Amino acid sequence: FAAILVIADLRFGVKAAVKRKERIRTSRMWRRTINKMADYLCWVTLAGLCGNSIGHVLGVPIVSIGLLLMVYGIEITSCVNNYFEYKGIKKKFNFWKLIGHPEIEEAMEDTKEEEPMLD
Repeated sequence: FAAILVIADLRFGVKAAVKRKERIRTSRMWRRTINKMADYLCWVTLAGLCGNSIGHVLGVPIVSIGLLLMVYGIEITSCVNNYFEYKGIKKKFNFWKLIGHPEIEEAMEDTKEEEPMLD
């Protein structure tokens, strides 16, 4: 799942940068993508270790699920916000608001024209 998210973030991040008329440096693009993949490998490994050592409640690895939810939530937010910027949609997605409210509209916020989208 992490690999799919990283590739989607790469694609939409490049498209958003092109729309902003930024110069795309291929070496930096690949370096950031590979670093992100290595980071995810570390997070998934840490979640697995925590799940095996602590956090089992009724057979469910609570700590592992929490760690992965946190990391994937950050990446999903980045992917969706890059996609919105690329498509020219003046909205900002907040994954954490979606957790508390199952309605997707609750997780969307209007953005100001001058506010830059962060990666």
